[in-house]
Amino acid sequence: MVVLGDPVTKESVSFEVNVIQSSEPDSAQRQFGKLIEAGADVEAFGVDGGFDKISLWNDLEPCVIG
Repeated sequence: MVVLGDPVTKESVSFEVNVIQSSEPDSAQRQFGKLIEAGADVEAFGVDGGFDKISLWNDLEPCVIG
């Protein structure tokens, strides 16, 4: 199970359960895409070094301010 949550409210905003193990970065990337398609306003996306996957960071690039 991979859960994406709101760091302020501590509530989950998305989750994915896999019977067959999937990589956490792949799950986060799918969930992020669904949130964006649904019109979610993503201000930040924090993860640890295990999520070091270039395609995930490329998907996050439009959310980067600067």
